[in-house]
Amino acid sequence: MRNLVLFIFVFSMSANGVAKEAPDIKGLSTAVEAGGLSNLMRFAESSRTPPPAIPSKWHVEHRTKTPEERRLAEAVRDFGFLLVESLEQEERVQRETPADGRLYAQTEGLLDFSDWCMKTPGWGNVVLANHAWMLAANASLRLTSNIDFPIEKCEAITMRLVNDPLAPRMRAAAMNAEANTNLFNIAKVDSDEEMDMACGAGWFLMTFDGKTIPEGFHMPPNKSLNIPVAKANLDFFSEAPLSPDWESPRASWNYRLFTTLRGGSNKYFYQRAQGLLQFRKEIGFFPKKFVRSEEERAALNKDIQTYAAHGIKITPVEEAPSFDPWKEAFRRVWYERGNRKTSEDNHYVYAVSAYKLVISGAFSPLDKRGEE
Repeated sequence: MRNLVLFIFVFSMSANGVAKEAPDIKGLSTAVEAGGLSNLMRFAESSRTPPPAIPSKWHVEHRTKTPEERRLAEAVRDFGFLLVESLEQEERVQRETPADGRLYAQTEGLLDFSDWCMKTPGWGNVVLANHAWMLAANASLRLTSNIDFPIEKCEAITMRLVNDPLAPRMRAAAMNAEANTNLFNIAKVDSDEEMDMACGAGWFLMTFDGKTIPEGFHMPPNKSLNIPVAKANLDFFSEAPLSPDWESPRASWNYRLFTTLRGGSNKYFYQRAQGLLQFRKEIGFFPKKFVRSEEERAALNKDIQTYAAHGIKITPVEEAPSFDPWKEAFRRVWYERGNRKTSEDNHYVYAVSAYKLVISGAFSPLDKRGEE
């Protein structure tokens, strides 16, 4: 006899005030506890179960209306924290996994999880999806840096990084879910700049407590913030102090949405992954640190003396204050390639930034060791 699955129906309010049923939290939790994120993905796919909307602590405290609503919202957050712990385990495994087929399979799983989380707008959904995306982005650099790993698979992973969890409309949808109303007109949120201006307009309204704005003050321009709704939800725009480790889901789990959902940075991470991939496709290898040979040094010294006789000073590149031997090595190889396109001259900058991150031993795109 098939066991009965316990369903916990969590009722959340949609933007138009109609109660919705959340997915089977018990089934999802059991799947995670039994086999981690990979088992969760198998369960979710076979049962066609979408993720629940995972609220922030602020939402639980300020937008739930009854003790039952609050209890159920906290149950969803408990499930979300279970996913935080599972992601931490994935990160530990990633540290011990070489850049081969095993890392590739794990990275595909992380991106599957990220895509699944994004199916439902929610604060925790974006936080979890983004952390999984960052782990996958970093793994993609390690895979691409391994010349022996098939470049077709590197391309496949890099292409999937286009799905940015912090894309403007993803953040707008998450904020609407968090505020429990149509705070932003998602169709008009077309850029990170527009999202920033819309949030700025909300903070501006909060500053004046929704009252008449004194003469001489002007509302920041925006086209996507619903002003009447914003005035009715000024508490949404209050910010908590920034956690020193806000990019960690565990550290930020009890913080506000605005301190954890900042857009734009993933674009740079994606550019690094693309730059490294393009460098490998066109060059076929990654150079060692630039060190001038004895022959080159002798030729340079001769040039220095020749130009000095005419009052012209030549300074070797390695004597410049900003000299970076890795960057110089990549630049030389990139500029000397046969099919050089001037429009792509700066692409090597992303490639060397990514490569330095890998050789530094960093396991997060936010780790700055590779930039030193």
